[in-house]
Amino acid sequence: DVITWKTQDGATFSQRGGVLIQTRGLGADLMSADAPSVGQLRSGASYQRIYYFLGPDDQGTRRTYDCTASVAGQDSIEIMARSYATTHVTEVCERSLGKVTNDYWIESGSIRKSRQWVSGGIGYVDFERVID
Repeated sequence: DVITWKTQDGATFSQRGGVLIQTRGLGADLMSADAPSVGQLRSGASYQRIYYFLGPDDQGTRRTYDCTASVAGQDSIEIMARSYATTHVTEVCERSLGKVTNDYWIESGSIRKSRQWVSGGIGYVDFERVID
């Protein structure tokens, strides 16, 4: 159940259930990720998230984070002049060399909006689902 979105300039973003698992064409790409499901995010679970990158020498690099998802509350968001009732979930992932925080706005079991970390070279990317 992976969906890949492509930008006009050819960059791609692959998501499983709305959770980012891969990018291409950005430069400092996320090669792949072991990421939580929407159910894990909604339940406030604790888990490990693993990101895989290519280093400057084209060797694979693995970063393992200990993560906890927590419900921040109910939130009404607007996308393309339409309002959506969502549950805001914050995911905090930590390791000895850093911390990543992702935010998800979940509507009826689907991620309607999110702010997700790609890599140290890219930072965060915002996603909004405008189609049903």
